[in-house]
Amino acid sequence: MNCFTWTYIGDRNEKTRVGLYHSVESGNVMLYCGQTIVVIDFYVFESKKYTFFIGDELCEVTIDKKGNSYYYGMEINTKADTPRNRRRKIIDRKDFVESVVMMSLFVGTIALVFFGLN
Repeated sequence: MNCFTWTYIGDRNEKTRVGLYHSVESGNVMLYCGQTIVVIDFYVFESKKYTFFIGDELCEVTIDKKGNSYYYGMEINTKADTPRNRRRKIIDRKDFVESVVMMSLFVGTIALVFFGLN
């Protein structure tokens, strides 16, 4: 039986343990988050993806079959249309605009100093 665990650390440093049990012989899968069982699935012998929320963060646990081996992973989905990702995109746009303005001011100041000394 394959057993994997991950630790999700939230915004306020709260830790949530995510675990996966996968029996290669029977194909049974159990996925838990904290003390709650999120998924029980049977006959999983091919690649599969499970999605669930931890708070308002969309998480994806994957089982990838390559040859006779299984590989397991957990990622935060930052592309899906969720309220959290919409807020994240607004913040990213704001940060980008601030960076462009600061860089423009810096380059403009350097140009004024350089051309002002000549």
